[in-house]
Amino acid sequence: MDKGIIKQIALIGYRGCGKSTVGTLLAQKLDLPFYSLDQEIEKKEAKSINQIVQEKGWDYFRKIETEVLKSFEKKEGVLDCGGGIIEKETNRRILRKIPLVVFLKASLSVIHERLKDKTDRPSLTGSKDFLKEIQEVYERRIPLYEKTAHFIVEADEEAEDVAEMIRVLTIEENPF
Repeated sequence: MDKGIIKQIALIGYRGCGKSTVGTLLAQKLDLPFYSLDQEIEKKEAKSINQIVQEKGWDYFRKIETEVLKSFEKKEGVLDCGGGIIEKETNRRILRKIPLVVFLKASLSVIHERLKDKTDRPSLTGSKDFLKEIQEVYERRIPLYEKTAHFIVEADEEAEDVAEMIRVLTIEENPF
């Protein structure tokens, strides 16, 4: 049997788990294009995520997120999905059609450390307590990430090591 390489990969996980960093490294390793769903949304709307949510709300943002995700159904590359992509059943169904979906699972302490100085994203719950918000939303989303992903990779490690673990997952047995 020949080995093939999976050329369509989606990375899912909570904010700060390393999707963008790992995704960029993985795309380089596989010589594939890298796409950030959030950046594609910002291009489409000509506004930042923060502006979109403030002006039109989370429901509108999630609608646009689904539209942009659909546009990637047939594209080769590494796709960094926003942390809340799994909130909608429609998005989970679309993601499951992608040959390789990886949940980058980082610990709450690592996520908190990575996000503590970032203020460019809107609150998900309206909570003033940042750590409480992370814990509440992350715990609610974990089962959805796990249900959607083909594989779970621990993301507390160095980004280079995480990218290499995923690169190995892209090698598949080709029955032809």
